[in-house]
Amino acid sequence: MEVKVIRLSSGEDIISKVQFLDNGAIHLDDPMVFMVKDTGRSMNLLMQHWLPVNMLESNEAHILAKDIITVCNPSKQFSEYYSNTVDKYNSVVDSVDDETTEEEEIQILEAMEEIRKESRIIH
Repeated sequence: MEVKVIRLSSGEDIISKVQFLDNGAIHLDDPMVFMVKDTGRSMNLLMQHWLPVNMLESNEAHILAKDIITVCNPSKQFSEYYSNTVDKYNSVVDSVDDETTEEEEIQILEAMEEIRKESRIIH
């Protein structure tokens, strides 16, 4: 799957692994919504899951062509940043199982918070 930036008619910007379907829809895998703020001295990036992933079987969705304004290629740096962030989130989520202790869950939540903090700024 290719990584693409998608602007929706709602105004949201999403970066995701995508697959273009025959019916004009797009299959999204690990979609993240993002916002970029230019402070003049730096660029701040806020990126988070687009879907409520902890309530879903998988972090996948289909969007219809009528809901899309444009699809663009991200820069190499942004694509790599997205892929690394998704890999970090997935490795943390994959480490949770039925035998995870409360202390381990706290460590996992702290690791996810650290990833979230790292995801705010691109230098």
